[in-house]
Amino acid sequence: MVGYVGSYENPSNPKMEIFIKDGKLFFKSGGNEFPLKKIGDLRFGIVTQNRFQYFEFVLVPGPDGKVLYRHRGLRAWKRAQTSK
Repeated sequence: MVGYVGSYENPSNPKMEIFIKDGKLFFKSGGNEFPLKKIGDLRFGIVTQNRFQYFEFVLVPGPDGKVLYRHRGLRAWKRAQTSK
């Protein structure tokens, strides 16, 4: 789970974040938080609070296996670099 955590950015879309709360993965964008449901190896689903909106995304690893992008449809959000 820790390998998915981070901020993901795309210049033409809002920044989004994946984080852990109470031992579960969450998605945050635009001030809204939603629990993530893992539905595949690197595929996740989100159901919004009104239960009428559902979408999926995929996390894309680089050659070293670490997640570099969040991908949905024809858009990709690059994982922000974290300072060490």
